[in-house]
Amino acid sequence: MTPKKKGIRIPHMFTLLLLIIAVCTILTYVIPAGQYETYVDENGVEMLVDGSYHRIEQTPVTPMKALMAVQEGLIETAYISAFIFIIGGAFGVVAETKAIEAGIGRIIKKTSKRQELLIPIMIFVVGFGAGSFGMFEECLVFIPFLVPICIAMGYDSITGLAVAIVGSSSGYAGSFVQAANVGVSQSIAGLPMYSAMWYRLIILVVMLTIAAVYIYLYAQRIKRDPTRSLMYEFDRQREEKVDLNDLPELTGTRKLVLLVMGATFALLIVGVLKWGWYINELSALFLGMGIVVGFEARVGFDGFGRLAWPTSRPARWRLALPAASSSCWRAATFSTPSCTAPPAC
Repeated sequence: MTPKKKGIRIPHMFTLLLLIIAVCTILTYVIPAGQYETYVDENGVEMLVDGSYHRIEQTPVTPMKALMAVQEGLIETAYISAFIFIIGGAFGVVAETKAIEAGIGRIIKKTSKRQELLIPIMIFVVGFGAGSFGMFEECLVFIPFLVPICIAMGYDSITGLAVAIVGSSSGYAGSFVQAANVGVSQSIAGLPMYSAMWYRLIILVVMLTIAAVYIYLYAQRIKRDPTRSLMYEFDRQREEKVDLNDLPELTGTRKLVLLVMGATFALLIVGVLKWGWYINELSALFLGMGIVVGFEARVGFDGFGRLAWPTSRPARWRLALPAASSSCWRAATFSTPSCTAPPAC
């Protein structure tokens, strides 16, 4: 029998969410109930009336209502779950074509001999990929190529890892049109879809610039004195060589896939800003993108369904996240029924 490891074990995600519901339920017996008066502005957004807060009758949540919050949360956010389901399916088809890997692979090949350009260009490429269509796990594919390249340039393996991980993390955190991140959060919060997009785009550029400068300065410090690297001894013993020919080739079909992706996001921005598109229209847009990409990749009609929503993909828990978020909100606001716009938990 394998001995159990001692230490702090983080509870499962849904266990934490149920605990939050329980805490919110208890707080309805403790915190005095109150609400603000609201009005709808010229943009159709519900706003609070300043200074209108007043106490209302205390209506604590019963255990039955707390349990009902889970079911009602599932129902209330079904449209968001469907949105994530469709986006995940569309990009599942894109991932099968390996067009993203081929495109970034071409950039790696072009910059592998330009030491001063590799770090900033790659950080901005993966950052904008993460900030636009949620590219994160895909960046892990490039670590086996970036690490040997960075070591050959006189840097260390941490530099190669940081280019992929820090770049994609900064881009994801500063996302400006990422549908499953910004789109879902704004719909839960009751905000206009992709409002303040240009502000978030500025934040994204600032975050990626800071990441690029920081990693570049770190790399130059290691190049001047390799012994300062925590991986110095380990990197000295590395024997693996990088073969850039192992990266997927950027074929004509993959170029078309990248072109369709670019056109999709251009249409997304125009549709939201000019035509007032919301989640239903965006779902249709991404579904159409997935179908067109499947047609270009010649996967067949049945192959499209199998690639988009394979039964082995552990995505079912993702569909329940918006519902769990709404459940937390409902449990916390049973005593203020006038609140209609649940924020992201």
